[in-house]
Amino acid sequence: MGYAAFMSCFCTGLYYAGISMGYLYLMMGVIISAAVLPAALTLLWSKQSWLACTLSPPLGLACSLTAWLVQAKVQYGNLSVASTGANYPMLAGNLVALLSPLLFIPLLTYVFSKPQNYDWQSMKSICKADDHDIAGAAHLALSSVPGGDSEQTAQAERIEQMKLAHNGRIARYLTAFLSLAMLLLWPIPMYGSKYVFSKGFFTGWVSVGMAWLFFSAGAVVLFPIWEGRGTLARTTRCIVDELRGKGRPVQRSGGGVLVGQEVQESPSESVHEKMNVKV
Repeated sequence: MGYAAFMSCFCTGLYYAGISMGYLYLMMGVIISAAVLPAALTLLWSKQSWLACTLSPPLGLACSLTAWLVQAKVQYGNLSVASTGANYPMLAGNLVALLSPLLFIPLLTYVFSKPQNYDWQSMKSICKADDHDIAGAAHLALSSVPGGDSEQTAQAERIEQMKLAHNGRIARYLTAFLSLAMLLLWPIPMYGSKYVFSKGFFTGWVSVGMAWLFFSAGAVVLFPIWEGRGTLARTTRCIVDELRGKGRPVQRSGGGVLVGQEVQESPSESVHEKMNVKV
């Protein structure tokens, strides 16, 4: 409620100040684009140091804000919503934000610190939580918990690493292709030819954009739900069974088994003993 009220007031203020969604969208690049390269190189370059990853975004932000405002002041002689929202000031700010880490990252990695040389082995050592103690406290066999007794063998580990490497190659190729297509192959020829959209071309442009949005929504919203439908259904059934008092049998401290029925508790028994059911 409080967040909704604050955002409503904030958006109303932006509207009366003459700041449009297009202005905010372009300014967002000026503010956050300096974090793109450090974030990407965290996964793609093992030598990037923690200092470069930490300081490159704020340094890039300082440079991008400076380039954005200086270009607006030099070109239009003032700083206003109209001048700062013009094409060239926004272009200068976005480009400096995106490209300035190319200077800061090597400088901070090799001059002001040492290369990290991270091999990602510590991430492989991350294990699943051990549920033996939880299952024991609930008087349940670990094999009765879905996925509780699954041990990853060496063969399964090799298969998983092969799948990760294969998917990683696909992701890299797609990233390179889409970056080239959306930054160079598509916009540069149109800009160089001074092409003006016809009605039919603009209709196609909007249609492709809308189709892309729906495809993205299906990939990141609907497909995970479909892929995890079994787990979602099982979890929902367990929650409903618990609410109806039909959960898994619980071994009581005084002996006997409680199976989804009301039993008179003694004052010394805690509510936690009754509710400690492993789902």
